[in-house]
Amino acid sequence: MGYPYIPNRVVTLEDNALLAEHRFCQQFINNQPLGVSALQHRFRLEESFVPIPVIKNGELMTDDYAFSSRFRYFVRTILPLSKTGKAFEKGWFAALQNEVFLNLTNKDNVNGETFDQNRLCSAIGYRVAKGFDVEAGYIRQFVNR
Repeated sequence: MGYPYIPNRVVTLEDNALLAEHRFCQQFINNQPLGVSALQHRFRLEESFVPIPVIKNGELMTDDYAFSSRFRYFVRTILPLSKTGKAFEKGWFAALQNEVFLNLTNKDNVNGETFDQNRLCSAIGYRVAKGFDVEAGYIRQFVNR
């Protein structure tokens, strides 16, 4: 479970301000063995309270919140680039991941669509020790507006 606090910059002709979106989330993570590596799956359900901006006394502020919910599915794998034993504990690797966002309820409060966004990433990294990786990559994010 989690609570992300997301400040968003809202800009109008009269003013701009940071208005906070409040989210509650529940997630389940499953690691599926795949040779010397694994597939990591994350399933997340988010409930969002999106601020409704208004201008009062010349100031941009939140008047109320609109509720929406969405489902996120994330999958990731690490592919060792050097020979390893039974477990990948050190060395170079390539990482591939994708995350899909789907709006479930009150779609009109966000972008009006079921498909919200997608994040596709590829990276190269080095596993320094078990539990400690350094990587650099490229994320291609598509946001449905």
